[in-house]
Amino acid sequence: MNMLHAPYILSGSLLIRRVLHFFIKSNIIALFLFASVSTTLISASALFLNGFSPEPVISKSSTLQSDANSANVSLPRSVPTRLRIDGIRVDAPMIALGLDKSGAMQTPNNGNDTGWYTGAPTPGEMGPSIIAAHVDTKSGPAVFWKLGQIEIGAIVEIDRADGTTARFRVEAVEQYLQSEFPTEKVYGNTSHAAVRLITCGGVYDQNSKQYTHNTVVFGSLVQS
Repeated sequence: MNMLHAPYILSGSLLIRRVLHFFIKSNIIALFLFASVSTTLISASALFLNGFSPEPVISKSSTLQSDANSANVSLPRSVPTRLRIDGIRVDAPMIALGLDKSGAMQTPNNGNDTGWYTGAPTPGEMGPSIIAAHVDTKSGPAVFWKLGQIEIGAIVEIDRADGTTARFRVEAVEQYLQSEFPTEKVYGNTSHAAVRLITCGGVYDQNSKQYTHNTVVFGSLVQS
């Protein structure tokens, strides 16, 4: 086993806790709730203080079998530099999102960048790469405004520092109520190279200052 992969496989729960910690403390990505057997729901603050609402998302998933070889396809570690999704006109730089001194994940500081969490695999490595970006800002739509409209089978391309491009096929687009967010499904370890694209969704509630849903796109690496 590549030792670069081991921390993510052996410490999946740590990855989930760190990512969840980010969403709890961040003012960037929408409210996430995490329920455990012995604790009450914990809520996070909202992403944007405005009245914009993305287009409605119709949850959908592929009825086709995933690439038969997807479990055997992966790339060596290399940091991502740019994200492209032609179908929804996304062509944006990628920045690294580490942890700040308090242990919370850093966040993009504008609506044009997409962010990759450095505590997860790089796009193309075995396991789920986690990418988050704004759906809107106070001034209007942002880079992931149309994320929920992406089509099943669409290709997500992520350029990497080593000159290669990781290509992921979209397999599902889901929108979850805050109280029903499937933490393990989204952030849990996978047996193949995967990607999760995450942003706010639903309606922005002016009273609670948070979005009602989260939009998540699931994809798997395909051979070039």
